[in-house]
Amino acid sequence: MVKEDRKELVKKRVKVLLITFTINLAVSSSKIATGLLTGLLNLTADGIHSFGDSISNVIAMIGIWLGERSPNKKFPYGYFKAEAFATLAISFLMLIPFFL
Repeated sequence: MVKEDRKELVKKRVKVLLITFTINLAVSSSKIATGLLTGLLNLTADGIHSFGDSISNVIAMIGIWLGERSPNKKFPYGYFKAEAFATLAISFLMLIPFFL
C-alpha cells in the first residue's frame, strides 16, 4: 500500500471514530442524566455502559495515532503494533464488567 493511501485511510478512520465518540458521549450523557432525574437505575447503568464505548473509541484513536509514528532507532520498523495493542486494551476493557 502506498504511504499516501494509508494516510488517507487513517484520516477516514479517525474521522469515523471522532463522529462515533461524539455520538456515544451525547447518548451516554443523556441516558445518565435521564436515569438520574427519573430514578431509573437501568437507564443510568446503560448510560455508563455507553460511556465505556466512548472510552474504547479514545483508546482506538490513541492506537491509530501511535501506529502512524515514523520509525526511529528504537523501533526501526515503526509503531504499527500499537494498533494491535490498542485492540487488546479494548478487549480487556470489555472484560471488566465480567469480573464486577
